[in-house]
Amino acid sequence: MASRTNTSVGMAVTVTIMGVLLIATFILSIVFYGQKQRLERELLQAQDARGQFIRSDEINDDSILRLVNQKPSNVSLVGYLRQSLEQTMDRVTGNRQQTFEGLSERLAQIDGSDTMPLLRVVADRESRIDRLNRSLADANRARTNAESDLQAEVDRLARIQSEYNSTVSALNDEIGRYSSELERYRGMVNATISENNSRVDDIRNSAAELESGLRGRLSELQEQVTIQQSVIEELRQERAGEVLRPTEEYALVDARVVSTDGARRQAIIDIGRNNRVILGMTFEVYSDASAIRPDRDGNYPRGKATLEVIRIENDSTVCRVIRETQGNPVVTGDVVANAVFDPNKRYSFVVFGNFDSNNDGVATPQGRNAIAGLINDWGGDVLSELDGHVDFLVLGQRPILPPQPPSDAPMAVVLEYRRLLLESQEYDRLFQTATQTGIPILNQNRLFTLTGYHARR
Repeated sequence: MASRTNTSVGMAVTVTIMGVLLIATFILSIVFYGQKQRLERELLQAQDARGQFIRSDEINDDSILRLVNQKPSNVSLVGYLRQSLEQTMDRVTGNRQQTFEGLSERLAQIDGSDTMPLLRVVADRESRIDRLNRSLADANRARTNAESDLQAEVDRLARIQSEYNSTVSALNDEIGRYSSELERYRGMVNATISENNSRVDDIRNSAAELESGLRGRLSELQEQVTIQQSVIEELRQERAGEVLRPTEEYALVDARVVSTDGARRQAIIDIGRNNRVILGMTFEVYSDASAIRPDRDGNYPRGKATLEVIRIENDSTVCRVIRETQGNPVVTGDVVANAVFDPNKRYSFVVFGNFDSNNDGVATPQGRNAIAGLINDWGGDVLSELDGHVDFLVLGQRPILPPQPPSDAPMAVVLEYRRLLLESQEYDRLFQTATQTGIPILNQNRLFTLTGYHARR
């Protein structure tokens, strides 16, 4: 019984203790929960307060971490940033309390600050100031030099003025002496002028008498000159007729056809080796001598046929017919002519101008040599000067004269123009002289027609 009572008491005590502990636990739980709620509110308030300075996503930013590492250990990051901002504003504006907005407003008033960093703007300003200082120093040196030069020039002008004053004073003294001498000379000159005037009158009278006599003598001499000029002109005309009178040629007939062979197209003429006929020579064939007369324009008619020498005997020559007019054959009794050849004499020629000797349609000065060679081969003489011994003047085309070259043209061009000018003038002179003296003028076509050479071209 007693044991059961003790057990009951023990259990009651245990239950009581457990109840007390339970109540204490409940009370502590209520207390701790209240503290937890308070701490959570304080934590939220602290987080809100911290968000004013740094956000959660910025805590691990590299730039924030670098700032944390740079700040002193006894200063918070915000304090470090505040100190840095105040120091920066103090260095830049001189006011530690200056805000960034105020700084921006002041920077907006500086040229270039909106496009360049502030330090670069400052460096640019310093560079410009340095250049201006150097320019100012150069200007000051130039001003100093100019002032020195000006002072030197002032001193020089002062010396010149002093020398000028001395010179003027000396000249005035000398002019005074000259004035007195001038007055004395003036009296002497006036007396001399009066004397010379009387002498001039005497000389003028003598000159008038001499001029009258000379005028009379001049009239007599002019009459004599007129008479002498008329005599000289008569003598000149007589002399010109003697010097430039051509040899008269009444007939160009060189030979006659004595027989023909129509089958062989050959003809025999009555001149041969004794008459200086050469192989290859050509003759124009005419019915009679009257057919060789030139027309009104001086053109000789082409013959009815052309003969070429193929075999020569002493007094006869065999020719082949190289051209013949249809219906008008070569017959016995026809006459033949070659303007270059004459069986009894040697014709003389002057050849000048440009000729188309190779039949290419271009007349050149070199063609003149070919024409001269042809005349020499056929027994003619080529002379260089037109005089009374010339029988024919053979003129090619007139040399073409280009425009006169400018004064700065090359020497070769000027010399070539001069040569062509002289040749053109010589061409005109020869033509005029031959026309005035009656010397026959043959162009290339007339020469080839009268010699029969055209049939071989």
